[in-house]
Amino acid sequence: MSQHWKSRGDRVYERLGDGKFFEKVKIGGKWTFRLLSVCNVTAARELARKNQSNQSLAQAGVAGVKDPYANNSGAELSSLFNGWIEANCPGKKQRTKSGKQLDQELSRIGFLRSFWDAKRVDQIEEADCVTYWESRQGQIRKGMHGGRAVDMELGTLCSCLGWALHTKRIKRHPLTHRPKFRGTGAAAEIVHCRERMPKSAHELHKLAREFFSRRGSEVLGWQLLFEAFTGCRTSEALRMRWDAEEGQAGYIEGNSLYLERSKKGINPEVEIHPALAQLLEAMKQWRTLRGIDSPWFFPGKDKTSPVKGGSLSKALARVAPDAVGHDVISHGLRAYYVTVRRSQGINDGQIAWEIGDKSGPAIISSTYGDPPPSWKTGGKKLEWMTPDPAWMALALQEVA
Repeated sequence: MSQHWKSRGDRVYERLGDGKFFEKVKIGGKWTFRLLSVCNVTAARELARKNQSNQSLAQAGVAGVKDPYANNSGAELSSLFNGWIEANCPGKKQRTKSGKQLDQELSRIGFLRSFWDAKRVDQIEEADCVTYWESRQGQIRKGMHGGRAVDMELGTLCSCLGWALHTKRIKRHPLTHRPKFRGTGAAAEIVHCRERMPKSAHELHKLAREFFSRRGSEVLGWQLLFEAFTGCRTSEALRMRWDAEEGQAGYIEGNSLYLERSKKGINPEVEIHPALAQLLEAMKQWRTLRGIDSPWFFPGKDKTSPVKGGSLSKALARVAPDAVGHDVISHGLRAYYVTVRRSQGINDGQIAWEIGDKSGPAIISSTYGDPPPSWKTGGKKLEWMTPDPAWMALALQEVA
Protein backbone atom coordinates (compact mmCIF):
# COMPACT_ATOMS: atom_id res chain seq x y z
CA MET A 1 0.00 0.00 0.00
CA SER A 2 2.91 2.36 0.70
CA GLN A 3 3.79 2.80 -2.96
CA HIS A 4 0.22 3.86 -3.89
CA TRP A 5 -1.10 5.63 -0.81
CA LYS A 6 0.21 8.20 1.66
CA SER A 7 -1.24 8.61 5.15
CA ARG A 8 -2.38 12.15 5.98
CA GLY A 9 -3.62 11.51 9.53
CA ASP A 10 -7.12 11.10 10.99
CA ARG A 11 -7.50 7.92 8.88
CA VAL A 12 -7.17 9.99 5.72
CA TYR A 13 -5.07 8.68 2.83
CA GLU A 14 -4.01 10.38 -0.38
CA ARG A 15 -3.93 8.19 -3.48
CA LEU A 16 -0.68 8.95 -5.25
CA GLY A 17 -1.00 9.69 -8.94
CA ASP A 18 -4.36 11.45 -8.97
CA GLY A 19 -4.22 13.25 -5.61
CA LYS A 20 -7.66 12.04 -4.45
CA PHE A 21 -8.35 11.72 -0.73
CA PHE A 22 -9.91 8.66 0.92
CA GLU A 23 -11.00 7.76 4.40
CA LYS A 24 -10.18 4.34 5.82
CA VAL A 25 -13.31 3.07 7.56
CA LYS A 26 -14.61 -0.19 9.00
CA ILE A 27 -17.97 -1.26 7.49
CA GLY A 28 -19.55 -4.59 8.24
CA GLY A 29 -16.45 -5.72 10.11
CA LYS A 30 -14.14 -5.04 7.15
CA TRP A 31 -11.76 -2.17 6.51
CA THR A 32 -12.33 -0.31 3.26
CA PHE A 33 -11.67 3.07 1.65
CA ARG A 34 -14.34 5.72 1.04
CA LEU A 35 -13.71 8.63 -1.31
CA LEU A 36 -13.83 12.10 0.25
CA SER A 37 -15.18 14.63 -2.25
CA VAL A 38 -12.76 17.40 -1.29
CA CYS A 39 -9.72 18.93 -2.94
CA ASN A 40 -7.19 19.45 -0.10
CA VAL A 41 -5.87 17.62 2.93
CA THR A 42 -7.29 20.06 5.49
CA ALA A 43 -10.84 19.62 4.17
CA ALA A 44 -10.30 15.85 3.96
CA ARG A 45 -9.31 15.61 7.62
CA GLU A 46 -12.23 17.82 8.69
CA LEU A 47 -14.75 15.71 6.77
CA ALA A 48 -13.25 12.45 8.07
CA ARG A 49 -13.49 13.65 11.68
CA LYS A 50 -17.11 14.72 11.10
CA ASN A 51 -17.99 11.33 9.62
CA GLN A 52 -16.35 9.46 12.50
CA SER A 53 -18.16 11.65 15.04
CA ASN A 54 -21.53 11.12 13.37
CA GLN A 55 -20.91 7.37 13.28
CA SER A 56 -20.30 7.31 17.03
CA LEU A 57 -23.37 9.44 17.75
CA ALA A 58 -25.59 7.30 15.49
CA GLN A 59 -24.36 4.09 17.13
CA ALA A 60 -25.13 5.67 20.52
CA GLY A 61 -28.71 6.19 19.38
CA VAL A 62 -28.70 9.99 19.19
CA ALA A 63 -31.92 11.03 17.39
CA GLY A 64 -31.61 12.69 14.02
CA VAL A 65 -27.98 11.65 13.45
CA LYS A 66 -27.34 9.34 10.51
CA ASP A 67 -24.46 6.88 10.33
CA PRO A 68 -22.48 7.99 7.24
CA TYR A 69 -21.21 4.44 6.82
CA ALA A 70 -24.58 2.66 7.12
CA ASN A 71 -24.84 -0.34 4.82
CA ASN A 72 -28.00 0.99 3.17
CA SER A 73 -26.31 4.23 2.08
CA GLY A 74 -25.49 2.60 -1.24
CA ALA A 75 -29.07 3.31 -2.27
CA GLU A 76 -28.33 7.02 -2.11
CA LEU A 77 -26.81 8.76 -5.09
CA SER A 78 -24.16 10.45 -2.96
CA SER A 79 -22.74 7.03 -2.15
CA LEU A 80 -23.01 5.86 -5.75
CA PHE A 81 -21.22 8.98 -6.98
CA ASN A 82 -18.41 8.31 -4.51
CA GLY A 83 -18.03 4.69 -5.55
CA TRP A 84 -18.15 5.52 -9.24
CA ILE A 85 -15.47 8.20 -8.86
CA GLU A 86 -13.31 5.81 -6.87
CA ALA A 87 -13.59 3.34 -9.76
CA ASN A 88 -12.53 6.11 -12.20
CA CYS A 89 -15.99 6.59 -13.72
CA PRO A 90 -16.52 3.46 -15.82
CA GLY A 91 -18.68 3.94 -18.91
CA LYS A 92 -19.94 1.56 -21.55
CA LYS A 93 -18.48 -1.93 -21.26
CA GLN A 94 -17.18 -0.79 -17.85
CA ARG A 95 -14.16 0.96 -19.37
CA THR A 96 -12.62 3.42 -16.92
CA LYS A 97 -11.80 7.00 -17.83
CA SER A 98 -8.65 9.02 -17.42
CA GLY A 99 -7.18 12.40 -18.30
CA LYS A 100 -9.53 14.93 -19.85
CA GLN A 101 -12.49 12.51 -20.02
CA LEU A 102 -12.24 11.83 -16.30
CA ASP A 103 -11.93 15.54 -15.52
CA GLN A 104 -15.08 16.25 -17.53
CA GLU A 105 -17.05 13.58 -15.67
CA LEU A 106 -15.90 14.97 -12.31
CA SER A 107 -16.89 18.47 -13.38
CA ARG A 108 -20.39 17.32 -14.34
CA ILE A 109 -20.78 15.47 -11.06
CA GLY A 110 -20.12 18.79 -9.36
CA PHE A 111 -23.30 20.19 -10.94
CA LEU A 112 -25.29 17.00 -10.32
CA ARG A 113 -24.55 16.71 -6.61
CA SER A 114 -26.51 19.72 -5.40
CA PHE A 115 -29.73 18.30 -6.84
CA TRP A 116 -29.24 14.51 -6.81
CA ASP A 117 -26.94 13.73 -3.86
CA ALA A 118 -29.62 13.16 -1.25
CA LYS A 119 -32.00 11.23 -3.50
CA ARG A 120 -32.45 7.49 -3.14
CA VAL A 121 -32.47 5.42 -6.30
CA ASP A 122 -35.83 3.87 -5.49
CA GLN A 123 -37.35 7.37 -5.33
CA ILE A 124 -36.03 8.68 -8.66
CA GLU A 125 -38.48 9.27 -11.53
CA GLU A 126 -38.00 10.53 -15.08
CA ALA A 127 -39.90 13.65 -14.04
CA ASP A 128 -36.90 14.53 -11.85
CA CYS A 129 -34.88 15.13 -15.02
CA VAL A 130 -37.24 17.93 -16.06
CA THR A 131 -37.07 19.45 -12.57
CA TYR A 132 -33.27 19.26 -12.74
CA TRP A 133 -33.25 21.00 -16.14
CA GLU A 134 -35.39 23.78 -14.71
CA SER A 135 -33.16 24.10 -11.63
CA ARG A 136 -30.10 24.56 -13.86
CA GLN A 137 -31.55 27.48 -15.82
CA GLY A 138 -30.52 30.03 -13.21
CA GLN A 139 -26.93 28.75 -13.35
CA ILE A 140 -26.48 28.77 -17.13
CA ARG A 141 -25.00 31.81 -18.80
CA LYS A 142 -27.50 34.37 -20.08
CA GLY A 143 -28.46 33.73 -23.69
CA MET A 144 -27.54 30.05 -23.49
CA HIS A 145 -30.26 27.40 -23.60
CA GLY A 146 -28.18 24.86 -21.70
CA GLY A 147 -29.94 21.81 -23.09
CA ARG A 148 -26.74 20.20 -24.32
CA ALA A 149 -24.97 20.74 -20.99
CA VAL A 150 -27.87 19.24 -19.05
CA ASP A 151 -28.03 16.26 -21.43
CA MET A 152 -24.34 15.58 -20.83
CA GLU A 153 -24.77 15.90 -17.07
CA LEU A 154 -27.70 13.49 -17.11
CA GLY A 155 -25.60 11.20 -19.30
CA THR A 156 -22.98 11.20 -16.54
CA LEU A 157 -25.71 10.38 -14.01
CA CYS A 158 -26.93 7.49 -16.17
CA SER A 159 -23.38 6.16 -16.57
CA CYS A 160 -23.05 6.12 -12.78
CA LEU A 161 -26.38 4.32 -12.44
CA GLY A 162 -25.37 1.85 -15.15
CA TRP A 163 -22.18 1.06 -13.25
CA ALA A 164 -24.16 0.65 -10.01
CA LEU A 165 -26.52 -1.77 -11.75
CA HIS A 166 -23.60 -3.72 -13.26
CA THR A 167 -21.90 -4.01 -9.88
CA LYS A 168 -25.20 -4.98 -8.20
CA ARG A 169 -25.36 -1.91 -5.99
CA ILE A 170 -28.88 -1.23 -7.28
CA LYS A 171 -31.55 -3.56 -8.66
CA ARG A 172 -32.88 -1.36 -11.46
CA HIS A 173 -31.90 1.64 -13.56
CA PRO A 174 -34.60 4.31 -13.01
CA LEU A 175 -33.69 6.55 -15.99
CA THR A 176 -33.58 4.22 -18.99
CA HIS A 177 -35.99 6.51 -20.91
CA ARG A 178 -34.90 9.92 -19.67
CA PRO A 179 -35.99 12.99 -21.69
CA LYS A 180 -33.48 14.97 -23.77
CA PHE A 181 -33.14 18.74 -23.71
CA ARG A 182 -30.54 19.61 -26.34
CA GLY A 183 -31.08 22.57 -28.64
CA THR A 184 -34.24 24.57 -29.22
CA GLY A 185 -36.12 21.83 -31.07
CA ALA A 186 -38.78 19.41 -29.89
CA ALA A 187 -36.95 17.99 -26.87
CA ALA A 188 -36.16 21.39 -25.43
CA GLU A 189 -39.61 22.72 -26.21
CA ILE A 190 -41.23 19.86 -24.34
CA VAL A 191 -40.19 21.31 -21.01
CA HIS A 192 -42.22 24.49 -21.44
CA CYS A 193 -44.84 23.36 -23.95
CA ARG A 194 -47.58 23.44 -21.32
CA GLU A 195 -46.96 27.18 -20.98
CA ARG A 196 -46.76 27.71 -24.75
CA MET A 197 -49.93 26.13 -26.04
CA PRO A 198 -53.33 27.63 -26.93
CA LYS A 199 -55.30 28.26 -23.76
CA SER A 200 -58.67 27.38 -25.28
CA ALA A 201 -60.41 26.22 -28.45
CA HIS A 202 -61.12 29.89 -29.13
CA GLU A 203 -57.38 30.65 -29.22
CA LEU A 204 -56.65 27.56 -31.28
CA HIS A 205 -59.14 28.50 -33.99
CA LYS A 206 -58.13 32.16 -33.86
CA LEU A 207 -54.59 31.13 -34.75
CA ALA A 208 -55.89 28.95 -37.58
CA ARG A 209 -57.93 31.88 -38.94
CA GLU A 210 -54.75 33.95 -39.05
CA PHE A 211 -53.21 31.36 -41.36
CA PHE A 212 -56.42 30.94 -43.39
CA SER A 213 -56.49 34.69 -44.03
CA ARG A 214 -53.65 34.34 -46.56
CA ARG A 215 -53.65 31.84 -49.41
CA GLY A 216 -49.97 31.06 -48.97
CA SER A 217 -50.32 30.05 -45.30
CA GLU A 218 -53.59 28.10 -45.45
CA VAL A 219 -51.75 24.79 -45.27
CA LEU A 220 -50.27 25.82 -41.92
CA GLY A 221 -53.76 26.43 -40.53
CA TRP A 222 -54.67 22.83 -41.36
CA GLN A 223 -51.42 21.52 -39.92
CA LEU A 224 -51.96 23.48 -36.71
CA LEU A 225 -55.46 22.09 -36.22
CA PHE A 226 -54.44 18.55 -37.16
CA GLU A 227 -51.61 18.46 -34.61
CA ALA A 228 -53.90 19.80 -31.89
CA PHE A 229 -56.71 17.36 -32.78
CA THR A 230 -54.41 14.29 -32.88
CA GLY A 231 -51.46 15.00 -30.57
CA CYS A 232 -49.10 14.12 -33.42
CA ARG A 233 -45.58 15.46 -33.60
CA THR A 234 -44.89 17.67 -36.60
CA SER A 235 -42.73 14.98 -38.21
CA GLU A 236 -45.60 12.49 -37.88
CA ALA A 237 -48.17 14.88 -39.34
CA LEU A 238 -46.00 15.68 -42.36
CA ARG A 239 -45.78 12.00 -43.37
CA MET A 240 -49.54 11.76 -43.90
CA ARG A 241 -50.71 11.03 -47.47
CA TRP A 242 -54.19 10.81 -48.97
CA ASP A 243 -53.09 7.93 -51.22
CA ALA A 244 -51.72 5.83 -48.37
CA GLU A 245 -52.19 2.10 -48.55
CA GLU A 246 -53.00 -0.21 -45.67
CA GLY A 247 -50.68 0.35 -42.71
CA GLN A 248 -49.14 3.52 -44.17
CA ALA A 249 -49.33 7.04 -42.74
CA GLY A 250 -52.68 8.52 -43.75
CA TYR A 251 -54.54 5.25 -44.32
CA ILE A 252 -58.03 5.27 -42.85
CA GLU A 253 -59.70 2.08 -41.70
CA GLY A 254 -62.99 2.35 -39.88
CA ASN A 255 -62.47 4.78 -37.02
CA SER A 256 -58.66 4.67 -37.13
CA LEU A 257 -56.16 6.91 -38.91
CA TYR A 258 -52.77 5.27 -39.35
CA LEU A 259 -49.48 7.10 -38.98
CA GLU A 260 -45.74 6.48 -38.71
CA ARG A 261 -44.46 7.35 -35.25
CA SER A 262 -41.25 9.28 -34.64
CA LYS A 263 -38.74 8.64 -31.83
CA LYS A 264 -39.55 4.92 -31.79
CA GLY A 265 -43.06 5.73 -30.61
CA ILE A 266 -45.77 3.15 -30.03
CA ASN A 267 -49.39 2.83 -31.22
CA PRO A 268 -49.36 3.54 -34.99
CA GLU A 269 -52.86 4.98 -35.16
CA VAL A 270 -55.11 7.69 -33.79
CA GLU A 271 -58.82 7.46 -33.15
CA ILE A 272 -60.95 9.57 -35.48
CA HIS A 273 -63.03 11.30 -32.83
CA PRO A 274 -65.97 13.49 -33.98
CA ALA A 275 -63.93 16.72 -34.09
CA LEU A 276 -61.14 15.06 -36.09
CA ALA A 277 -63.71 13.60 -38.49
CA GLN A 278 -65.02 17.12 -39.18
CA LEU A 279 -61.48 18.40 -39.67
CA LEU A 280 -60.57 15.66 -42.17
CA GLU A 281 -63.73 16.31 -44.15
CA ALA A 282 -63.02 20.05 -44.22
CA MET A 283 -59.45 19.35 -45.41
CA LYS A 284 -60.83 17.30 -48.32
CA GLN A 285 -63.19 20.12 -49.25
CA TRP A 286 -60.27 22.56 -49.15
CA ARG A 287 -58.35 20.39 -51.59
CA THR A 288 -61.29 20.50 -53.97
CA LEU A 289 -61.76 24.25 -53.52
CA ARG A 290 -58.09 24.95 -54.31
CA GLY A 291 -57.72 22.26 -56.97
CA ILE A 292 -54.87 20.57 -55.10
CA ASP A 293 -53.82 17.19 -56.50
CA SER A 294 -50.82 16.61 -54.21
CA PRO A 295 -50.97 13.34 -52.22
CA TRP A 296 -49.71 15.06 -49.08
CA PHE A 297 -52.06 16.14 -46.29
CA PHE A 298 -49.97 19.31 -45.94
CA PRO A 299 -48.37 20.02 -49.32
CA GLY A 300 -45.42 22.37 -49.75
CA LYS A 301 -45.19 25.06 -52.39
CA ASP A 302 -44.09 22.65 -55.12
CA LYS A 303 -46.88 20.19 -54.14
CA THR A 304 -44.46 17.26 -54.68
CA SER A 305 -43.35 17.21 -51.05
CA PRO A 306 -44.88 18.22 -47.71
CA VAL A 307 -44.42 21.65 -46.19
CA LYS A 308 -41.05 22.10 -44.49
CA GLY A 309 -40.76 20.84 -40.92
CA GLY A 310 -39.99 24.19 -39.31
CA SER A 311 -42.54 26.27 -41.21
CA LEU A 312 -45.31 26.08 -38.63
CA SER A 313 -42.99 26.86 -35.72
CA LYS A 314 -41.60 29.94 -37.47
CA ALA A 315 -45.06 31.13 -38.45
CA LEU A 316 -46.38 30.71 -34.90
CA ALA A 317 -43.47 32.70 -33.52
CA ARG A 318 -44.47 35.53 -35.84
CA VAL A 319 -48.27 35.36 -35.50
CA ALA A 320 -49.15 34.10 -32.01
CA PRO A 321 -48.02 37.04 -29.81
CA ASP A 322 -50.30 39.46 -31.65
CA ALA A 323 -53.14 37.02 -32.27
CA VAL A 324 -53.52 35.51 -28.79
CA GLY A 325 -51.15 37.59 -26.64
CA HIS A 326 -48.55 34.93 -25.83
CA ASP A 327 -46.12 32.52 -27.48
CA VAL A 328 -47.36 29.27 -28.96
CA ILE A 329 -45.03 26.56 -30.25
CA SER A 330 -45.68 23.58 -32.49
CA HIS A 331 -45.11 21.13 -29.65
CA GLY A 332 -47.63 23.13 -27.65
CA LEU A 333 -50.30 21.69 -29.97
CA ARG A 334 -49.40 18.21 -28.75
CA ALA A 335 -49.72 19.59 -25.23
CA TYR A 336 -53.14 20.96 -26.14
CA TYR A 337 -54.31 17.49 -27.19
CA VAL A 338 -53.04 16.04 -23.89
CA THR A 339 -54.76 18.80 -21.93
CA VAL A 340 -58.10 18.30 -23.70
CA ARG A 341 -58.01 14.57 -22.96
CA ARG A 342 -57.06 15.17 -19.34
CA SER A 343 -59.94 17.62 -18.97
CA GLN A 344 -62.22 14.84 -20.25
CA GLY A 345 -61.08 12.64 -17.35
CA ILE A 346 -58.82 10.32 -19.34
CA ASN A 347 -55.93 8.90 -17.32
CA ASP A 348 -52.31 9.66 -18.19
CA GLY A 349 -51.50 6.07 -19.13
CA GLN A 350 -54.20 6.05 -21.79
CA ILE A 351 -53.13 9.47 -23.09
CA ALA A 352 -49.50 8.36 -23.34
CA TRP A 353 -50.70 5.43 -25.47
CA GLU A 354 -52.81 7.71 -27.66
CA ILE A 355 -49.88 10.01 -28.48
CA GLY A 356 -47.48 7.10 -28.94
CA ASP A 357 -45.19 7.87 -26.02
CA LYS A 358 -43.53 4.68 -24.85
CA SER A 359 -42.40 6.28 -21.58
CA GLY A 360 -45.92 5.97 -20.18
CA PRO A 361 -47.81 8.11 -17.66
CA ALA A 362 -44.71 9.41 -15.81
CA ILE A 363 -43.55 11.45 -18.80
CA ILE A 364 -47.06 12.89 -19.25
CA SER A 365 -46.97 14.26 -15.72
CA SER A 366 -43.42 15.62 -15.98
CA THR A 367 -43.96 17.16 -19.40
CA TYR A 368 -47.45 18.59 -19.14
CA GLY A 369 -47.78 19.22 -15.40
CA ASP A 370 -50.61 18.23 -13.07
CA PRO A 371 -54.25 18.51 -14.15
CA PRO A 372 -56.10 21.48 -12.62
CA PRO A 373 -58.09 20.32 -9.56
CA SER A 374 -61.20 22.03 -10.96
CA TRP A 375 -61.49 19.33 -13.65
CA LYS A 376 -62.17 16.75 -10.95
CA THR A 377 -64.98 18.83 -9.50
CA GLY A 378 -66.94 19.61 -12.64
CA GLY A 379 -64.92 22.59 -13.84
CA LYS A 380 -65.04 23.76 -17.46
CA LYS A 381 -63.35 21.33 -19.83
CA LEU A 382 -61.27 22.15 -22.89
CA GLU A 383 -62.59 21.39 -26.36
CA TRP A 384 -61.23 21.05 -29.89
CA MET A 385 -64.19 22.71 -31.59
CA THR A 386 -65.87 26.10 -31.44
CA PRO A 387 -69.39 27.00 -32.72
CA ASP A 388 -67.73 28.62 -35.73
CA PRO A 389 -64.62 26.56 -36.61
CA ALA A 390 -61.78 28.41 -38.33
CA TRP A 391 -62.32 26.77 -41.72
CA MET A 392 -65.70 28.45 -42.07
CA ALA A 393 -63.73 31.50 -43.22
CA LEU A 394 -62.79 29.55 -46.36
CA ALA A 395 -66.42 29.12 -47.49
CA LEU A 396 -65.93 25.36 -47.80
CA GLN A 397 -69.69 24.88 -47.68
CA GLU A 398 -69.69 25.92 -51.36
CA VAL A 399 -67.92 22.69 -52.29
CA ALA A 400 -69.56 20.40 -49.73
